Amino acid sequence: MASVSSIQSTVAGTAAPAATAGIGLGALAFGLFSLMDALVKWLSASYPVPQILVCNALFALVPVGAMVVRRGGLPQLRTRRLGLHLVRGLLGTTAGFLAFYAFSQLPLADAYAIIFATPLLITALSVPILGEAVGWRRWSAVLVGFIGVLVMLRPGVAPIGAGSLAALGAACASACAILLVRKLSVQPHVRRAEPGRLGADGHIGPDRRYRAPGADRGLPPLAGRPGRAVPV
Repeated sequence: MASVSSIQSTVAGTAAPAATAGIGLGALAFGLFSLMDALVKWLSASYPVPQILVCNALFALVPVGAMVVRRGGLPQLRTRRLGLHLVRGLLGTTAGFLAFYAFSQLPLADAYAIIFATPLLITALSVPILGEAVGWRRWSAVLVGFIGVLVMLRPGVAPIGAGSLAALGAACASACAILLVRKLSVQPHVRRAEPGRLGADGHIGPDRRYRAPGADRGLPPLAGRPGRAVPV
């Protein structure tokens, strides 16, 4: 009994710092995402959304490349589920483009209110895609959340603009991408699905007609680094 008690106390002693670190990292992640989105909103007034998206993806290669080198190089990226990675990359690219477009068209608060439907969609889609069980309490929360999204969209009261539709599309694409990450995480030889997104993003070339003024040249890379530091 004494040994069992000592083990329990040891586990409890290690779990508390881990939980504290997890909360702190979660808060830092949301802060970085908010910083990135604010920069995207600012830059979208002067630059096209595809160019911002490309800069976001290209400069994401810096931390991801360092992580790959640290873990053994390119052979560690081999996977048996290449098709799912490509689909996840396409969904991630779509979600990023639609979210950035929504930020350029809507106030950030309005865009966030719609995009925050992502966890609601994840909960609803986890049943048919992952086969998870969702209780009535969570279904009730999902229903209330969707009502809130309808309040923001106001169908039938005001015309639904392209920015609102883009935000809703970003939420749907992001939810599907996250569910695929969950599905891929149980497969062997999977590190993270983020490199798949970067590969898909690379298919969109920067528009050379737009050149940043000298004072702004550091901002598109900066808009890519905070958000991309989060998965690493």
